[in-house]
Amino acid sequence: MSIGQIIFGIVSWVVYDKITSIGYVLSGIFSGTTLRLLCKMRLLKTMQQSVNVLKEENEELKENNEELKENIDDLESVSNKLSEDLKMLKETIGLLDQNADDVIENLREIYSSLKKENEIHAKLNKNMIHINILQIIRHFDSGTTFSLKLEDLNKAKKTLLNAFPNLNYNLLLTKIKENNKITAKNIYESIKALKE
Repeated sequence: MSIGQIIFGIVSWVVYDKITSIGYVLSGIFSGTTLRLLCKMRLLKTMQQSVNVLKEENEELKENNEELKENIDDLESVSNKLSEDLKMLKETIGLLDQNADDVIENLREIYSSLKKENEIHAKLNKNMIHINILQIIRHFDSGTTFSLKLEDLNKAKKTLLNAFPNLNYNLLLTKIKENNKITAKNIYESIKALKE
């Protein structure tokens, strides 16, 4: 708009009155300067907002950094305490010679192997539960789809509750309302839900 006013002022200088053209030219310069200052002020405002956001984030990072330093100090103290406790254990057992580290390493290996065996047994138990569930489903499944409808589930209720005392039968009933059938997975999840 300011450029148009300046051009109109120059044209009116030639065609009309010089005083009117000076007014248009000055108005155009004033409008252009005002527009430029407004753009600059908006840019400064945006930059100030960005600086404020960065300051806030910087403060949060400082707080997080202090918390991390405290956590590191805590971990170092725990590590030192564990080292002292291990040394005390070795002294209590009488393992002060060079074999102490070997005995501790053997204990670690034994623990690891026992842990692996427990995990294997847990997987075997889970698989056995699934096999038992599938056998019950196969016995009561009238449509041979390896799933139970509501009437099949009602027939299998006593067997399921005898085989799995922790079975949440009401949860099964809600699941059958959602899917119109119960699968081995649904039954297994209903057993686990009560255990936890």
